[in-house]
Amino acid sequence: MQYIETVMDLLSRINSQQEIDEIRAELESEGFLKRHRKAGHKQQKPLSPIEFTSVDGFRNFVGRNNDQNDRLSLKIAGSCDMWLHTQKIPGSHVIIMAENREIPNSTIEQAAEIAAFHSNARESSLVPVDYTLAKNLKKPVGAKPGKVIYHVYNTLIVNPKEYAAEK
Repeated sequence: MQYIETVMDLLSRINSQQEIDEIRAELESEGFLKRHRKAGHKQQKPLSPIEFTSVDGFRNFVGRNNDQNDRLSLKIAGSCDMWLHTQKIPGSHVIIMAENREIPNSTIEQAAEIAAFHSNARESSLVPVDYTLAKNLKKPVGAKPGKVIYHVYNTLIVNPKEYAAEK
């Protein structure tokens, strides 16, 4: 049920047909939808994650779907990069690329607002966002795409509307 909630959240925030196609492909690969490919239909190159630059010049990446969340969090992020996600609320994974620099609190706070904005809590005013180093993430055996576990983390309470006002 949690997995379906994450898919519903992602569907509520899509901006293009290609994002719909990628979510459909994910649901097909997980067995929730039957595969149906049209003859001569070319597989599109996957979309890139959404990218932002923080006020301090750090690159932030936001997953567009559960498969992309997995790639960002478990394959692209280095051990010293920061991972953020709304606490117990469906949403996108956010990665701050440290690039061998110490990540300032202002960048973490801005990325937490981005995580809250790209979640099911985007209309709320006080949203808990967990953050931890990517090296603390684990993928449970047999878990659906986008599911990770972590035990070492901190939590910020942010207002996603502050990020929306900056956009």
